[in-house]
Amino acid sequence: MAKAKTPKKATTKKATATTAKKSTATTTKKKATAKKPTATTTTTAKAPPITLARRNLILSSTEFVPFRLLRRSAVGGVEDLMDAPKTTEVGPPDWFALEPTPPSARRYLYLYQQAKHSPDFVFATMIDGAGASRMPASGGWYRPIIKGLLYLVASDLLLTRAEMQLFIGGHEPPTSPAKPPYT
Repeated sequence: MAKAKTPKKATTKKATATTAKKSTATTTKKKATAKKPTATTTTTAKAPPITLARRNLILSSTEFVPFRLLRRSAVGGVEDLMDAPKTTEVGPPDWFALEPTPPSARRYLYLYQQAKHSPDFVFATMIDGAGASRMPASGGWYRPIIKGLLYLVASDLLLTRAEMQLFIGGHEPPTSPAKPPYT
């Protein structure tokens, strides 16, 4: 005689891996059908225009600073150009340092370089140091980016590039890919 099949008893076991997979599959379907956010284009905010009051403030609290130029040539000699920093062009592969004469009492010092007979300029550095006696600090040297004249500007205000451009005139050239040497 054949045995009769007995029905399976209900168990109180924990959910098995197969039931867990089934439950996650249903939740992912629900997530997939959820409303997707619409794509929005991101735009960068333009800098607000410089107001007349800000313009007057910039012009009244910013000044050119006389300086002594120290130029180090590629062969290693250091040249002191005390008399002719405004007419001496500096360019790669030379290195240079500046000593403000006298040191400025204004908070920020901006160093920029401008090509002769061109409105293009390049910022070399900005330091927060009233009374700085040398740029860069003792023992350091800057390497110029382009061949041009150097200018040192002191201000009590933290200036943006557009505000600096307002003070000195001209404009910055478009950025270009980096080329060796990476200094």
